[in-house]
Amino acid sequence: MAPLRADFHKFDEVYHFHPKYTYPKDVLQDIDHSRRLSKKDLLFIDKLLGSIGVDSLKTYPPENNKELRKLHKAIVGSGAPEHIIHAILYYLLKDVKIKSDIDHAGQFAGGVFLSQKYWTLIDGLWAMDRRSFNTAIEYLTQPSLTPTYPDDILLNLIDNEEYQLAFSYYQCVQPPLTNSELLHAYFHMISKANPTEALFFSRMQPESSRRILFEKMTINAMSAADPDRATRGVQLIDLPLDKEEEEWFQEFLEVGEGRHHKYAPDMMLMRKIAKGRFGEATVDVKTKDVSTREYRGVRWDNVIDGLSKGLGPRDVAGIYQKAPY
Repeated sequence: MAPLRADFHKFDEVYHFHPKYTYPKDVLQDIDHSRRLSKKDLLFIDKLLGSIGVDSLKTYPPENNKELRKLHKAIVGSGAPEHIIHAILYYLLKDVKIKSDIDHAGQFAGGVFLSQKYWTLIDGLWAMDRRSFNTAIEYLTQPSLTPTYPDDILLNLIDNEEYQLAFSYYQCVQPPLTNSELLHAYFHMISKANPTEALFFSRMQPESSRRILFEKMTINAMSAADPDRATRGVQLIDLPLDKEEEEWFQEFLEVGEGRHHKYAPDMMLMRKIAKGRFGEATVDVKTKDVSTREYRGVRWDNVIDGLSKGLGPRDVAGIYQKAPY
């Protein structure tokens, strides 16, 4: 039976249930595998240990009982606040894999009166390190929890293509995205999934970033894989762009880097038709490198011919040529 309140300085009290405990081989392999798959080969336990001055890459995971004792000694001797030491020891105890009906990690946390927010945080970070992302986000989006390592968590989810979880985490936590790498990674994710969402997100960013993000959104929508490309293309041409964004769109696709994309002329043509710029669209079909491929029995010249016949004298009068955007 464990002491009511274990003396966390004493290894044999923290690991009272098995003082000679050694990490099983499969646990060591799982941790090493997770580390290799993580961003910059770092787990969240590496960040926790690093925050108190312990070199995790030399000490975690401990390969035998002697190394585990050395790690425990380094943690309790770090000079960190007690609640931080308790939280890290709780993490290590969650690693324990033995046949028992007792939750030894939970018993320790209760015995040292680890606050619920640290309890929840460690449960979430431990689950992230074990790549149990759904479980991790359930913990890490608790309203009572102060966001910790939010940039790393979000980037980790994106890198592992857990896009829905990444979007949910961002919506719950609202990290500021001051890190350029993270901002572009998150925007890349949402622009591939939903150009409309990406457009409104870009409008909330600093002016210095808006045009770069806008162009990224445009190229991502055009580069979507089948069968999503048609859907993203329709979403793109239907976007409620303001005057400045309309100019960006046309410049990017006609004279900017976007002009090199094979669908750029078709995308610009569709946008002009959608905005009622039929005169320009008619000229583009004759002068631009638009697709000549027949799609479901229809080519671009058929579309323009149909529009011209439908407009009749209104087309001649140029009634629909003046939409500013």
